[in-house]
Amino acid sequence: MIKMCYGAVLCLVLFIASAFPALGEITGTAWEAADSGINEADMHHLIGTEQGHIMYASSRSSVYRKWGSGKQWMEILSLRSSGSRINAIAASPGDGSTVYAATDSGLFMSSDSGAAWTNIFSGIGEAERAVLSVAVPPDTPDCLVIGTGDGLFLTTSRGRTWGKSSSIPSGTSVLHLAVHPARPSLLYALTVRGVYKSTDRGSRWERVLPLEPGNEEQSSDNDADRPEENGLEDRLAEGFLAMDPHHPGAMYAGISGAGAVHVSRDSGSSWGLLSTVGLGRADIRHIVPDMTDPEILYAATARGVFHYSRTRGTWQEVYSGMGTSDVRSLTFVRRGEGSTPALWAATARGLYRMSAVPSLAGHPSGNEHPEALSPEEAFALFAHEPTIAEIREAAIEYAEVQPRKISAWRRAAARKALLPDLNRRYGKGEDWQSSTYFYSTKDEKFKDDDITRGDDEAWSVSLTWELGDLIWNDAQTSIDSRSRLMVQLRDDVLSEITRLYYERRRLQVDLLVNIPGETTERIEKNLRLMELTAKIDAMTGSYLSERLAQAGPAAGFHGTGNYETIPGQ
Repeated sequence: MIKMCYGAVLCLVLFIASAFPALGEITGTAWEAADSGINEADMHHLIGTEQGHIMYASSRSSVYRKWGSGKQWMEILSLRSSGSRINAIAASPGDGSTVYAATDSGLFMSSDSGAAWTNIFSGIGEAERAVLSVAVPPDTPDCLVIGTGDGLFLTTSRGRTWGKSSSIPSGTSVLHLAVHPARPSLLYALTVRGVYKSTDRGSRWERVLPLEPGNEEQSSDNDADRPEENGLEDRLAEGFLAMDPHHPGAMYAGISGAGAVHVSRDSGSSWGLLSTVGLGRADIRHIVPDMTDPEILYAATARGVFHYSRTRGTWQEVYSGMGTSDVRSLTFVRRGEGSTPALWAATARGLYRMSAVPSLAGHPSGNEHPEALSPEEAFALFAHEPTIAEIREAAIEYAEVQPRKISAWRRAAARKALLPDLNRRYGKGEDWQSSTYFYSTKDEKFKDDDITRGDDEAWSVSLTWELGDLIWNDAQTSIDSRSRLMVQLRDDVLSEITRLYYERRRLQVDLLVNIPGETTERIEKNLRLMELTAKIDAMTGSYLSERLAQAGPAAGFHGTGNYETIPGQ
């Protein structure tokens, strides 16, 4: 092993690039933090205007605004001291200067990009007052449709007067609203009862897709067959409606926990299920179509951002550079005419923007060397590191969620039934009599003939078995409940550690192949690599760092920010 300069590493780059350009998919896309000026991490909603010169983002308590290509966000609405929360935001389809905030305290509107706000809707009662969704048809800006915890309301005067729809049953929470991209008179409402469709701008509604949270099967078409929901409780459910501008008849709908994404290709007349291949247990919270590629969708889930290819019918994770897997919503923003759209994400740890990263396939194919590395030789550069199987096993051991733990619980519960219950009694100063004969005289009647007065001791010992416990006991029910929770926790641990492992590996390959030219970029990528190593250590009890330390400096590219030494050179 010898020290190598960057020029020597570049030769290695050319080896790898010419050997297997298909590795371009490894780098894919990268996320970068884009929440400068936001003083809280837990973000939920993002919207961008058509011209891209204004963006709005919101947490549960505040709304923020960003101008054009600037990086600084400014808080324009705060509900921190009110105890109310922000459920959705919307902007006028034109210039975006009119913005709406749907809150537990009603609907707030600003016509000057957030400088001043007015409450234009406040319902009667807590459920009706809680506005959950807003839709603004692009051809009639004075028309608004809002969904509340107690039905749907409509105004044609920008909030001066409101009317309640009688087509959607009272007490129904309206979780999301959408406008058909090519026919603004077509509106859609996602409720806890299913998807409703209106062909006359919201006056009358018809249910076109029954849904039920937590149940993949469709419910009865008859509203009367279902109990009336409690708006205050059901509004906690999350759902989405997504319209596809590339395919005007296509739309997507889902409720968090339902385990399925429903798709319609004829404006809601008929529905099917979208493929979940590659998605695993990830629960989709939001979907946006790619602005430039009509065959691509992006989904926000609790396990990261996923990319869907209509051609292949499969999902793939897109998480490189993102500091969390808890993603709430997505939006595309184009900064100007002809510019490349950027994908933004609102997450539990702030806002992220996706920027393109040059793929391996984009590097020069020529090289000055007669031989090139094979994929096996290239990945052998990391042979000294733990495999994903070893990392996953270390994470399971550290979190104490091993399958054998459940088996041990069951064996212990069965053995417990073999042990008797021990009962012991002891008493001192007891009264005792030797017989049950009583006699009577004219002076005394029914007097005990032989009795002691508090001078005796008494004790007893008994052993009892519950033989039925050998077959079944109450501990088994408790174990069943705990085992279900443990399986869920183990799945979450394995999903997160797998995500971190392969993001780290992608970054390692990226550092070898796309050698950063700028010092700040090199520092940033190496810091990210060290951060990913630390996160894996946190979930494995420092297993990764210990293995890297055992390999020693001779192992070469060990993933702590040092890529100046290459194994085998």
